[in-house]
Amino acid sequence: MENLKLSILHVLHLSNEDAASLFELSCEIAEPVQSEMGDLLNAAFAKLKANNKPFMPQINKLHKSALTDDVVTARKVCDNVFAEIKRTVAFESKSRDANKKEAALALDFFLEPYRDVTKSPLATQIELSAECCAKYNADAAIKSAAAKIGIDALFIEFEKDNLKLSTIYKTRHEEVSHRETSGSNLRPAASESYQQFCSVLEQAVNLTPKPLLIKLFDSIDELRKKYHALLPNAKAKKGEEE
Repeated sequence: MENLKLSILHVLHLSNEDAASLFELSCEIAEPVQSEMGDLLNAAFAKLKANNKPFMPQINKLHKSALTDDVVTARKVCDNVFAEIKRTVAFESKSRDANKKEAALALDFFLEPYRDVTKSPLATQIELSAECCAKYNADAAIKSAAAKIGIDALFIEFEKDNLKLSTIYKTRHEEVSHRETSGSNLRPAASESYQQFCSVLEQAVNLTPKPLLIKLFDSIDELRKKYHALLPNAKAKKGEEE
């Protein structure tokens, strides 16, 4: 049987804020199954908790921004417009008007890769929404279909709102990034202990597999995939370990 390995995640490429959140959520997931971990994994877990405890509050303090509420508001606007597009497409796909039904079904197929875009991490949502709008603008048949069911104006609005969200998000990110990151001196210890915990977890699940350990492994792996998606285009330096 092939050894289980956690999904690749280049932790060093995450922002301090995302890294702190990753470590905190990992601790929350592992907490309930400590009794099944064994001595070595428990030791690694204790070290992760100890090193992340001062790191998380410091990062939360540093990353408060006056623009946070603006980001939340702009995202909600995008979510609502896209939801209206999907509702209209779903409604018209059952229309008794053959032309409208055909147009709606074409749009339903076009939107399939983006159906859950508003559930994605924010950076991913912005990128995929921009991709959706670009493909829409490049497809005359899809634009015509949107006009037939009266949502062409919604697509224009969605593109405009997503651009606004992207601008606010980038401004907030730049503002936070240029601050004095006093939490950065706490990150190396927290990152190292997270790496050790994941490494020991891999060993434990392969050498002494137990149902709860395997469940823990799967949960940590899903979390790593989620945070990998936060990296711009999932780019990472080739050959660099976590």
